Amino acid sequence: MLDAHAITRYPTAYITQGFSGHIAGFIDYFGKSIAARMANGTMPPMIWVLLDESFTSGTHEFVDSVNNGPWGRALTSELIPFLEREFRMDPRPSARFLNGHSHDPS
Repeated sequence: MLDAHAITRYPTAYITQGFSGHIAGFIDYFGKSIAARMANGTMPPMIWVLLDESFTSGTHEFVDSVNNGPWGRALTSELIPFLEREFRMDPRPSARFLNGHSHDPS
C-alpha cells in the first residue's frame, strides 16, 4: 500500500531578494513567521526556494545577458526542473510562485 504522504506534491515559492538584499535578512524577517504559520495550519504547506542573484558586478536578476551569461535559461531549464525531480514540488506552472523584494528588510 502506498503512503499518501510519500506522493504528496507541494506548491513552490521562489523568492529573490534583489539588489543589496541577502538571504539571511529574508530568513530573519520572513522565514520564521512563514514556518510558524505553516506549522500551526494558518498557511498551507509550501516549499520555499531562496534565490541568490548576487553577482560580482552587482546582481544578474536571473536574466540572460551578454555580460553575465544565461542566468534566466539556467534557472528555468536547469535549476527548476532539477529541484522538481529531486524534491516533492508540484511541477505545474500554476503551483509556482515568484516573489521578491529589492531592499534588505534587516
